[in-house]
Amino acid sequence: MEPATDPDINTANPLFRPGVDECYIYFESPLLMLTQGLDAYEHTVGMEDLDGDGVYSVTMPLDAPTVYQVGYRIGYTSDADSILNGGGVEFGRRYYQFILPISHDPEGETILAGRVGFPDCRLDTI
Repeated sequence: MEPATDPDINTANPLFRPGVDECYIYFESPLLMLTQGLDAYEHTVGMEDLDGDGVYSVTMPLDAPTVYQVGYRIGYTSDADSILNGGGVEFGRRYYQFILPISHDPEGETILAGRVGFPDCRLDTI
C-alpha cells in the first residue's frame, strides 16, 4: 500500500492512511461469490496488515466447485470515498489469477492443489 500513501505518486486520490483506512480485495465475478455462499452483489473481502509491514493480505478458502479464473482489484476506504484501482478504461490494474489443475487421475477427474497463493500485488497505479 506504500504507493497509495505517497503524495508524489498518489496525486489524484485521498492518501491511504495505514491504521485508519481499510484495504480490501474486490472480486469481479459474482459467480465466484455465489459458489462460496456469499452475496453475489457484495464483491469485497477485507484485508489486514497483520505484522505492520504495509503488506495487506487475506486468507479465503475456496470451496469446490467454483470458477478457475479469478479477476480482482484492490481498493481502500477514505474519509471522502472508496478508492478502487483499475476497471473499465480507468488507470490502474486489474489482476487475474488462474487456478490450474496439478494433474488428472486415470478416471479423468481433475486434481487441484489444496492451496493456491495469489501473487503479491500493490495498489500502485491509483
